Amino acid sequence: RLVLEVLVWPLLEGDTVTLRCRGWQNMSVTQMQFYHENEEVSRSPNRTELSLSPLQLKNSGQYRCRGWLKTGESWQWQQSAPVNVTVHVPMANATITPDPLSHQVHTGDPVTLHCSVQVGSAPVTFTWLHNGQEVAQGPVLELGDPMWDIVQSPTVAAGVVGSLLFLALLMGIIVAFYWWHRRGG
Repeated sequence: RLVLEVLVWPLLEGDTVTLRCRGWQNMSVTQMQFYHENEEVSRSPNRTELSLSPLQLKNSGQYRCRGWLKTGESWQWQQSAPVNVTVHVPMANATITPDPLSHQVHTGDPVTLHCSVQVGSAPVTFTWLHNGQEVAQGPVLELGDPMWDIVQSPTVAAGVVGSLLFLALLMGIIVAFYWWHRRGG
């Protein structure tokens, strides 16, 4: 009996993968043949490996090997069980699109963000993060009040309060300067 092994998982487009065919319990094997979807893709008297490089989507499918296997004192043609090979396409060109697109967002307005990828093998999963923490999963993120979400952050809230205090102090200085200048100071 022959065993077909895939030496690397997961398989990504552009990678290299080696399929190794060997005899069960390291029995001697020769005259190796490799098949992809029942079509012979390689034949060798001595080699027991098939290298695919660079991997392409078309390399996905069922592979098996066939060869002369020494069983006791005789040789027999044996065939491996099929192995499924799936080549995945890495994610590319992730895009986040806000909705609605037609107007500016004001405090209290709902905002919906859509994430999409141009290329990638199914299934594609989406995870939304805020400050490194997961806040949602799926291609759509809905926010009810974006300004409130931002102001709830302690750092931003402290910055907002500090800005308001600075504006109040500045207004006081302007008013005092106006009155002082008006009185002829």
